[in-house]
This record gives sequence, structure tokens and C-alpha cells, in this order.
Amino acid sequence: CMQQIDALAIAHGCTSLRFDACDAPAGAGPFYRKLGYHLRGHMVFNRVPLLVFEKTFRSQTRRAPPRAVVQ
Repeated sequence: CMQQIDALAIAHGCTSLRFDACDAPAGAGPFYRKLGYHLRGHMVFNRVPLLVFEKTFRSQTRRAPPRAVVQ
């Protein structure tokens, strides 16, 4: 499922993907790290502690801008 999310983000030209997950002993932090996501910070929403993860996609997945034609 996470590979499909990555592929969809890349297909839409995204250079990174960020999301949050619950910061709890049974949380999915180790799972996301194994998939290449990096912990970028902590936050609290409605008194729930969260971890913020990000994955940056390689620049080669982005389309290069069109080159100018020189005559």
C-alpha cells in the first residue's frame, strides 16, 4: 500500500511526501523508517502526540524543464 502511495506521489510530480503518525509504543515509526521515511519532528493535535515523517524522492523522478531551442 505505501509503495502505491509513493508511486502516485511521483506520478503527480511530487518531490516529497509528508504525514504524521501516532507517537506511541505500539506506533508504526519503525515500519515507516524501513520504508525510507525519515522522522522530521513531533507535534500534538487534539492532545494526541504525533510523529511527522517525510520521504524525499530522487530528483531524476522529476521531469526536466523543456530546453530552449537555439537556432
